[in-house]
Amino acid sequence: MNIEHAMQEHHRGVRERLGMAVTAKPVLVPRRLLIAAPEAASVAVAVKTPKPPKPYYEIAEDGAKWRQIILEVCNKHEVTVREIGPGARFPRLVAARHEAVYRMREETNLSYAQIGMRLGGFDHCTIVAGYRRHVLRMKNGTAK
Repeated sequence: MNIEHAMQEHHRGVRERLGMAVTAKPVLVPRRLLIAAPEAASVAVAVKTPKPPKPYYEIAEDGAKWRQIILEVCNKHEVTVREIGPGARFPRLVAARHEAVYRMREETNLSYAQIGMRLGGFDHCTIVAGYRRHVLRMKNGTAK
């Protein structure tokens, strides 16, 4: 197995675990089978249909706990769910998002990537940074 093929398989596995659609690939039939069995020609153009992505509320293994956490944090900080999503750079909004990230990571079994998806499409690096910053805020005593 070459490196490129191994990377493709790894990325396909990650997409499946995150509930994303797997890209379709045509099924290849050897030429000798096409000559021996012409009915196999229909198989040669058959394409594996990708799985439709699951809605985010079906991906959550722990029910709606993560939604409840987001609502509690928004009520505590007096912000809306939309305000803590992507594009929020005001310190009070960032602090609320970081607290939501921390609580979702500690109170659920969601990965950093899954938490990022639920908060509006953040990548896992952003979520890890937010988690660490909230831990520092708690140590310094500046967390609300």
